[in-house]
Amino acid sequence: MPSEISNQSLGTASGASAGISVNEEQASQLIVVTFADASQAQEMYDALVALDKKDLVSLKDAVFVSKNAEGEYEIDEKVHKEKKTGTGKGAVLGVLVGLALGGPVLGLAGGAVVGRLIGKRMDLGIDAGTIHAIANDLETGHTALFILGYSKYSGVVLDTFRKFQGHIVETTLDTDVRHRLQRALDSEG
Repeated sequence: MPSEISNQSLGTASGASAGISVNEEQASQLIVVTFADASQAQEMYDALVALDKKDLVSLKDAVFVSKNAEGEYEIDEKVHKEKKTGTGKGAVLGVLVGLALGGPVLGLAGGAVVGRLIGKRMDLGIDAGTIHAIANDLETGHTALFILGYSKYSGVVLDTFRKFQGHIVETTLDTDVRHRLQRALDSEG
């Protein structure tokens, strides 16, 4: 998702999108976009996953929240890099702890349980409190897409956002970058 650094120069003098590379260690940013049409949220997510596979963005976590006519909401969390890394590290550490405490057979079984618990603790994804706070304010029939990550090339993110009609309700980006992304969402694609 767009980093504050990479988005300082979102276009050239002619208005074309610049492809500016950012540091691999860039801190992830959160963007929450609501959509009146759930298919728009899914399509944006699919587009961002495609950019992630091309190594143009780094998508760390994504969550869909939808609110039905009864006011109940459904949360669909996608698994991405941070969770896989945390679970993998937890599993290795758990097996080592399990082997030290219980030997080969008990060690592997206990290590798997400990690994799962450690992996969950290491989940650095989107905060559950943020998800629930926004879900409570979500309009009936709407879907919110929570995106956690950063961009390597800001222009591709703007081009992607231009394809969809949504509203940014929350972000960790600075105000200027938020406005640029909202203008992209407001454009006629």
